[in-house]
Amino acid sequence: MGSSPPSKLSPQEVTDLHYQTNFSKEEINEWYSMFLQESPKGQMCKEEFGQLYTRVFPEGTTGSFTNNVFRTFDKDSNGFIDFNEFIIGMGILSRGSYHQKLAWVFSLYDIDDDGFITKSEMTEMIKAKLQMVGDTPESLPKDFKNCTPEAVSDKVFDQIDTDGDGQVTLSEFLDGVTKSPSLIALLH
Repeated sequence: MGSSPPSKLSPQEVTDLHYQTNFSKEEINEWYSMFLQESPKGQMCKEEFGQLYTRVFPEGTTGSFTNNVFRTFDKDSNGFIDFNEFIIGMGILSRGSYHQKLAWVFSLYDIDDDGFITKSEMTEMIKAKLQMVGDTPESLPKDFKNCTPEAVSDKVFDQIDTDGDGQVTLSEFLDGVTKSPSLIALLH
């Protein structure tokens, strides 16, 4: 790598990112400045990303959840998040369509990136989410209150695994979550 990133994005880069993220050009330049403050080398490693998440969620344990969010942002799987990956991910989370956000949540829960969510992946992510925000089973949405993460996964699969094959496709996920406000509250 060796060289430092430019202090500013080119006008063409800003325009391209504007169309990909729905952030204004000014917002993109602000995000870029903040990104360089956090990661002067122009790339954020998993540890730096984890530190950023820890500042956002100081009460919880962010490790597993953060690792999976990092995975969804690191589109080229090189172990680093560059600014384009970061801002595109942030664009989906903050300005993306409802469908884009749900597809991102699906990719978060699809830990092995095989195109399916299994019960074990669902359970792992529910545990990680509870740890991250310092929640307990009592704080889960009404339909899942006081359930163990395993029981939550069973209930979710009962609702969205329409073909009963033990794995949820993106289509099943989108259909099931869209029909259930409690699932949206739980998984998002």
